[in-house]
Amino acid sequence: LRSLVGSEMCIRDRKNPHRIIIAILLLIGSSISTDIFAQVKKEANPPRALFQSANYLHPVEGSYVELILSFDALSLEYAQIDNYYQARLEVLYVIRKLNKVVKYQKFEILSPRMMHESNRQDFADIQTMTLKPGEYTLEIQIWDANREIEPVKAVQPLIVKLKENKMAVSKIVFERDVKPTSGKGPFVKNGVEMTPWLVNTIPAYMSGIYIYAEVYNSEFELGAKGAYIEKHTLRNLDVDSVFANYSIIKRVNTAKVNIILKKLDVTNLPQGAYSYSIELFDRENDIVGSNAIQFYRESLIPNLEMQISSEQLADFETYIRSSTNRDSIVDFVRCVRPLATTADQNFIDYNWSRASTESLQTFLLNMWQELHSENPFVEWNKYRKMVSVVNREFGSAAKPGYDTDQGMTYLRYGAPDQITDRSQEPSSYPYIIWQYYAHPKQANAMYVFYDPSLTYRDYQLLHSNVRDEKNNPRWRLILQSRNNANGDVDKMQGTDHWGGNVDDYYTNPR
Repeated sequence: LRSLVGSEMCIRDRKNPHRIIIAILLLIGSSISTDIFAQVKKEANPPRALFQSANYLHPVEGSYVELILSFDALSLEYAQIDNYYQARLEVLYVIRKLNKVVKYQKFEILSPRMMHESNRQDFADIQTMTLKPGEYTLEIQIWDANREIEPVKAVQPLIVKLKENKMAVSKIVFERDVKPTSGKGPFVKNGVEMTPWLVNTIPAYMSGIYIYAEVYNSEFELGAKGAYIEKHTLRNLDVDSVFANYSIIKRVNTAKVNIILKKLDVTNLPQGAYSYSIELFDRENDIVGSNAIQFYRESLIPNLEMQISSEQLADFETYIRSSTNRDSIVDFVRCVRPLATTADQNFIDYNWSRASTESLQTFLLNMWQELHSENPFVEWNKYRKMVSVVNREFGSAAKPGYDTDQGMTYLRYGAPDQITDRSQEPSSYPYIIWQYYAHPKQANAMYVFYDPSLTYRDYQLLHSNVRDEKNNPRWRLILQSRNNANGDVDKMQGTDHWGGNVDDYYTNPR
């Protein structure tokens, strides 16, 4: 079992060139694209870090969360101390429930000592906090203590759902490396030291990744001498096909806690989006626990081509009804929300976590066959490939891509004809302008997305010139209020500032 310990630094010697660009990047600092401005403002670039949270259950301590930060060493300031160099960070976690603070922790993280500043290594920190089941909000602030700059801030939901005396499987997480050890530490679990992998892309140079999860309370629910079936499934999301040679079905004896640690060989996986699921069945073949993790495999092996027989095309209902994993059905229902009517959107928002699996399947079948009465399976696979694209391009640790404003716009209208990315414009919030030459509602449709949280991931729709879409006459002023207050409600336009070109880019996208 994991030990509930405090802060301890662990070196991450992970030379991964993809670590900043992949999908669950939560906190990322800005790097100014203009060389002159970069030289002037270099000291103001904030630290970059990856974040991951997971809920676990301890037999004695109860429910707790594990919070991991992994820092990009190149984004930090290293100070010389005696004959070595070291980075120093201060981190604040604030957990709220209904706006009331229930947990508060501020601590210091020190990087490994370096004899030469150029020999930097990424490093990580892990914290654990006991929390009762419920829905919380986690606020994160990170200071580079070697520089006098504003902290990096982020807010995200934190759901604690594991309960005592109820059988369940924890969140599935990736581990880059594992090795047996007799020592102790925050990254040691059950006699194994693990190096977490905090992103959901597996680069082409990696041949494998470890799957880790924990199963709780099977002994309480199924009896001390009982057993259950553990089923592992790997599914390609681009074509909704199962890789049979990766499937595992085994019998497991009950216990207070059972550990799942398995190496997933990805050498021969074609490039594309995947889901790895774990399902638990009792002796009556009823599901007593399940969870899944999605990832994108980069590979030189080309994507799987869609191969669907005419018999399969005519039997879309059988395909949906045969999906036994509730998480997959919930994902299917939520991903079609951008195409739904207002009434169907209200149904999805209220029922995706409440309704039975059968009810969600029925809703999905009715809605999709109403949209595509001919060849629904063909259209479904085309749409799921688009969902895979938006999840990869716009998703984050907090939400899948289809729940973001950019993802919803993409799924409704397709890829834009023109994209203007101004994520580094001085004095403005990061913003992106999409232009559609031919839009279903009008010609020359414009969408302005911006990121007031400065996470450089979840861009919100600020303004559009399309009817029935969000229209905000003060959008220029809001966009330029990063360093300037916009309290004057009568003011509509932003102010001229160095590097500001929003009017030009909106009028003449390029």
